[in-house]
Amino acid sequence: MTRQTDIAALLTRSEQQLQAIMKEYDSSLHEQAIAAPLRVDIKNYCENLRSVLDYLAHGLREKHCPTANSKSRFYFPIFPDASQFASQAALWFPGLSSSAPTVWAELEKCQPYQAGYAWLGTFNKVNNENKHGALVAQTRQEVVTRVQADITGGRFRLVESRKCSFRKWCIHWWGSSEPVHTNACT
Repeated sequence: MTRQTDIAALLTRSEQQLQAIMKEYDSSLHEQAIAAPLRVDIKNYCENLRSVLDYLAHGLREKHCPTANSKSRFYFPIFPDASQFASQAALWFPGLSSSAPTVWAELEKCQPYQAGYAWLGTFNKVNNENKHGALVAQTRQEVVTRVQADITGGRFRLVESRKCSFRKWCIHWWGSSEPVHTNACT
């Protein structure tokens, strides 16, 4: 299996999870509380989406950072300020800023300290708390977000989209006529 196939599988599963979560969530609104099993489902959904970002990071690093230590641990960069991004992303993706400046710029554009991307920092905090701390209490807040990615072209972009029929993740591949997440957007 290729990384793109793995990403597509994660996105397909995430879409299925999201449909089930939204159905269960809507039925739990009258209780004014989200039951623990639903919070587990939400945790698993967030983990799958985070995995997509990390798989993208691996693809970028393999393609553009041949001097990177293959044994060092790294993730899709999500940092609260420009200083942390510059220093840590340079360690995780050595030479990327010079070998693929457009990719570096796209990574920097989608950081939580950039206008319109605070949601990514919140997503990362919730995901980490759900995985390592405790299941996070849920409140309903909808945000329009679409993630576009193209590993083969070495480009990706996280963009806010108002074209979604309801506010949730929508993942598209650049250069394809159909979105991978077919039910997410109209």
